[in-house]
Amino acid sequence: MRRQTGVVFMFWHSVLLIPFYYFRRYNAIPLIGAHSDAQLLAQIGERMGYVPIRGSSRRMAYKAAAHLLNTLYHPGQWVIMTPDGPRGPARQVKTGTIKIIQRARSAVIPVGAASSQPFVFNSWDRFQLPKPLSRISLYYGAPVGLENGRADADSMAAEITARINEAQDNALRMING
Repeated sequence: MRRQTGVVFMFWHSVLLIPFYYFRRYNAIPLIGAHSDAQLLAQIGERMGYVPIRGSSRRMAYKAAAHLLNTLYHPGQWVIMTPDGPRGPARQVKTGTIKIIQRARSAVIPVGAASSQPFVFNSWDRFQLPKPLSRISLYYGAPVGLENGRADADSMAAEITARINEAQDNALRMING
């Protein structure tokens, strides 16, 4: 029998502001990188009530992995993250986080987010900032279970990449009609 664990909501780095703002209501825990660019997001998040996990595959990796695993062992806990940040490649899930989530036997819920009128920055991921009075959409895909031994991390990363892309396409369709 599968024991209950936390859940991970994954969305692309380019649209992170929409879900980041939305999930503040649910005591979700964001995984935020330890690099200097992420410091601003962490500070904003703390003012919104988040208590983030800080770290990435390059900085504070062990500490972040241990904190993420411990968090996911709590039933009903929500973690939010961008599996393609902070440097890319854009829209590709990295395998390191998948291995941690598999160990916790958690599920991933792919999330798509869109704005009817975004400012689009000339960055590695074409980062988007919704303009004031824009319509916003969030789309949740079907959960993907990541039990240990279900599949190797590379194939799971490919599956989750496809599922987040599908959720993102659906969020855009909701906005564009």
